Amino acid sequence: MSDPFMPLFSARSGAGFQAAEGVHGLTVQIANVYFIQNPAAPNEVILVDAGMPQSADMITKEAKRLFGSDYQLKAIILTHGHFDHVGAMEELLKLWDVPVYIHEKERPYVTGKADYPPAKPDAKKGLVAKLSPLFPRHAIQIQMFKRCPQTDLSRF
Repeated sequence: MSDPFMPLFSARSGAGFQAAEGVHGLTVQIANVYFIQNPAAPNEVILVDAGMPQSADMITKEAKRLFGSDYQLKAIILTHGHFDHVGAMEELLKLWDVPVYIHEKERPYVTGKADYPPAKPDAKKGLVAKLSPLFPRHAIQIQMFKRCPQTDLSRF
């Protein structure tokens, strides 16, 4: 089940940017997602992270804008399972039948086995730390996760 829309924004929300040659970023409310092109086949792309809840439309429109309608998403790589990095996973996986990769230590949080521990707002200074108890920390459950040996993505 998708998380509800969260009214959190940065000034760059919706703005795309080139992070490096063949690496394109998109700010989705308070998080960034990245598209990485295969240099040998520019229409092949991997997506790094899945943004905020209800952001799938923004992500897919940016992919089409950058790569045209004939691009092929080959995989999604998640840096971790926080709500602002997996928010659109459910919607994206309905559109794209691709493998999803995440570090094994993060796997319990994306396979429904464990919730993230409670936030510690006093552990760090700053507004995000103070707001962290309000953020979702429940596990999500995605059945498509696979172990990611280095060689699986060697062509990217």
